[in-house]
Amino acid sequence: MPLGTEVLNLTISLEALDTTDGPSLQNQGLDDFDYILLLSYKNYFPMQEANAQTLITLLHLPYFSEYHDPHFKIVSEILDIKTRILANFTNADDFIVSDHFIRLLMSQYVTLHEPVNFYTVLESAYRKNEIAIVYRLMDEAKSKEKNYGVVINPVKNKRVTFNEKDMIIVISAH
Repeated sequence: MPLGTEVLNLTISLEALDTTDGPSLQNQGLDDFDYILLLSYKNYFPMQEANAQTLITLLHLPYFSEYHDPHFKIVSEILDIKTRILANFTNADDFIVSDHFIRLLMSQYVTLHEPVNFYTVLESAYRKNEIAIVYRLMDEAKSKEKNYGVVINPVKNKRVTFNEKDMIIVISAH
């Protein structure tokens, strides 16, 4: 059975906030979430500082779980493999390590630096039993007017050129 026929009542939430601030993070109603995807601050800070920001956020989440009964899974982007060792002390369930790995993942869906429409992305994801739902163009990550580069439910026939920094978010049964 294709994954698309199994997904019901899906809600995706995107919130831009300082995740290193514990109270701000706790006010997000985290016990309502099934998954938290924590992306690094790689476009705003040097690599080590971006990793430090991610680790601070990961350290806040266990504190939150002491007072609540969360059932969420955490996937976090760690840019440096050395930092990954420190992250073992947090409760994150899975990690994405390094830009190189993300570039390899992105190239599974599209040919980089060539215009494609979202139908192509959907077809590529479908062949992997996944559903592509969102993409983010990192060249627009600092533009509030362009929703920080995040495109939810994209126009399928609009051509987009992805590069190594961009992201495609998929839902997978794996």
